[in-house]
Amino acid sequence: RYMLGILELELDKPDDAVKDLSKYLESRADDAHAIETLAAALGRLHKPEEALAHLQGVLAGASAQPKQQALAAVLLLQADKPAEAEKAAPAAAPIYGTILRALARKAQGQPYQPLVDSLDGVEGDIEQESGEILNDLTYLLGKEAGNAWLLDQFTKLQEGLPVSRVLSMARSRVLYGLERYQDAIALLEPL
Repeated sequence: RYMLGILELELDKPDDAVKDLSKYLESRADDAHAIETLAAALGRLHKPEEALAHLQGVLAGASAQPKQQALAAVLLLQADKPAEAEKAAPAAAPIYGTILRALARKAQGQPYQPLVDSLDGVEGDIEQESGEILNDLTYLLGKEAGNAWLLDQFTKLQEGLPVSRVLSMARSRVLYGLERYQDAIALLEPL
């Protein structure tokens, strides 16, 4: 059932994935990866509240991973709960955690430019975090839909502010995921 759910998510059949993952979790209720995948399938079905309800147990545990916290922050942003999204953003992911906190503050109408400005001085590895956070987020949210949503959010975050090298690199990674290579090059060349 778990493998069926993963394959169905890969084939962008979130309804089927929800059914099979839910059935699997009846006997393996503590499987964090299955819960994370179920939450992603529900997110793809535009049911962020239900997705978050499943994810809460994983997030409350001591072994919650930054990618799961990032998924929760995105789902909270999509559910129009930016204050909660700001709290959920992963502290252990200094780059993407900061970006998600900035998105949450912007959605709340609070000052977010200091967070964007701080990105270029953050002690973190954009490539490592992209592999650990961004790649999982876009897989879980759906390659096209997830990347498109993130690109839109990251672009709006940069609008009207001085160019952030790190945010531009994050945006180029999203463009790469969308196979918009020329756009990614155009974003990186000025850096």
